[in-house]
Amino acid sequence: MEILHRRTLGERARGDRTAGSLFVATLVVLLAGAGARIGRLSRACDLLEWGVNDRLPGPSPAMLFADGGDSRSVGRLAQLARACGSHPQGRRFEPCIAQCGLGCVMQHEDVFRLILILGFAVVFPIGFYHRLKAHLASNEKLNRRAEGVFVLTTLRPIALLGILGLFAYIINPAWMGWASVGLPISIRWIGVGLGMVAMVLLIVVLRNLGTNLTDTVVTRSHHTLVISGPYRWVRHPFYVATALAVAANSLVTANWFLALIGIVTVVLIVVRTRTEEQKLIERFGDEYKNYMERTGRFIPRMRG
Repeated sequence: MEILHRRTLGERARGDRTAGSLFVATLVVLLAGAGARIGRLSRACDLLEWGVNDRLPGPSPAMLFADGGDSRSVGRLAQLARACGSHPQGRRFEPCIAQCGLGCVMQHEDVFRLILILGFAVVFPIGFYHRLKAHLASNEKLNRRAEGVFVLTTLRPIALLGILGLFAYIINPAWMGWASVGLPISIRWIGVGLGMVAMVLLIVVLRNLGTNLTDTVVTRSHHTLVISGPYRWVRHPFYVATALAVAANSLVTANWFLALIGIVTVVLIVVRTRTEEQKLIERFGDEYKNYMERTGRFIPRMRG
């Protein structure tokens, strides 16, 4: 039995390594493809800038980027492309403009889209694994009605709307262009940094939660009180990671609609947290009350 158990563990380990290798290989191929596309766009934009500067009147793409390459430059460069295409001296450059007029700005969007895709590629499989693991540990049905009618009927539909909007941006940023905001590229890269912090925090939180993970305010029969890892300092680090992810996605996409939906989602989560903590007090009693005295809800408690 001991030999069989070791063999099973070894097979699982090899399977995990194989899956990990495939995952890394997929990411490498994705990065290589995106890098090649961005390189082609950069070379095409150089040609477009040479044509506009040397042959055509009006501002050049370099002038359009003087403000730091904000997302609203897409519209201004589109106008330039149309003007160049109709100019008699510009017809020799029309194919380049038609293919790459928007690309001179949209190459930034390709980079941010790639970052978001990589983020989803890392977080979604890990999140799905932990949710499935928690579900298989117990087949109990969770009473989500305990959240209250208002939160139950608003939180998930609004969050789903935000996710669909984010996917729309990833597929084609122009689909969400009606809600774009002029943000400098540097600010959007700050969003990338926030996203990395959120991703690391979320992964650490999921590892510490284990099979205690639920998507509502009630607990399962085998639920234990987790006070390790980030839970040593705050009671809801999962929601802190969610708020950071909302801020990151809003900055990276430079989109006011996604920011608004994200803010509403976080507010609803905060409202639901009061009910969640009441349920935890009912479950763990004084142990959770003492835990509340030592920790902050979302921000570490300052000790005197």
